[in-house]
Amino acid sequence: MVLFPSDGETLRSPAVFRWSKAEKSIGSHFILYRESGTVIWESPVTDTTISLPSSVVLEAGKKYFWAVETVFPDQSKIRSTLNVFSYSPD
Repeated sequence: MVLFPSDGETLRSPAVFRWSKAEKSIGSHFILYRESGTVIWESPVTDTTISLPSSVVLEAGKKYFWAVETVFPDQSKIRSTLNVFSYSPD
């Protein structure tokens, strides 16, 4: 379950994303998209938070989407809904 930023929220710097762990999951995969649907950055994660690396620059006022894909022991996957957010560096 996506916790922050939730759908429609404004993300401020530093850009940190949080979600809750699914029961029996063994890992997650974070995916960040431009409003156009292009993937900006993605990364496997073992925790329930992730910060964007300095190489990923978000533009103020632009809309972005993010999702987390959860992986289970049998290698099945479930993807969260896409959540939209805008970014403000202040």
